[in-house]
Amino acid sequence: MLCQNPLWKGNRLIRGYVMNITDQAAWPVERMKEISEIEKKELPVESKLIQLAAWIRQRYGTTMNEALKTVLPIRRQSESVEEHWLNFALPEDEMKKELNRCLLKHYKAKARLLQGMFAEGGQMTSKLAAKKYKITKPVIDSMAKAGWITVTNQKKYRNPVFDGKASSEKKMLNEEQQIGMTLIAEGYY
Repeated sequence: MLCQNPLWKGNRLIRGYVMNITDQAAWPVERMKEISEIEKKELPVESKLIQLAAWIRQRYGTTMNEALKTVLPIRRQSESVEEHWLNFALPEDEMKKELNRCLLKHYKAKARLLQGMFAEGGQMTSKLAAKKYKITKPVIDSMAKAGWITVTNQKKYRNPVFDGKASSEKKMLNEEQQIGMTLIAEGYY
């Protein structure tokens, strides 16, 4: 049975479930609070799953927690995705001098990163730097510490709305698919 229960000192109403009614209380009666409201509307899916968990607990002799773990879906917390953008911190002519210095001193990873940033127009994501130019995080950190580049973090949100860019590529059916489509279409007309 679904109900509203006052909890804690502020008597905040929390949705809860009555699992079992007994003659004797498991808690001291003076610490208990009365149920403020019993919801009469249709039970949500969770309450039906909790009833199933109670049946599993009674039938198979397991704990309620274990039965709930098997019945209720896991709520996963999704982390926000951040893109790390690398930008030149110095003017372009100074960055070219630093690139030449890296090439002379055989700082290969730093030189690759600077060459890649010049090729990408002075900025790129750390993901692109890692994949395309094989740059590791310590290289990026050392260049940021030296003041050659700046690293800015930008939260990336998923956009569920279609961006309007339709694929211009036309899909073609193979011979077997074409025969199957023709047979199905003949059956309807």
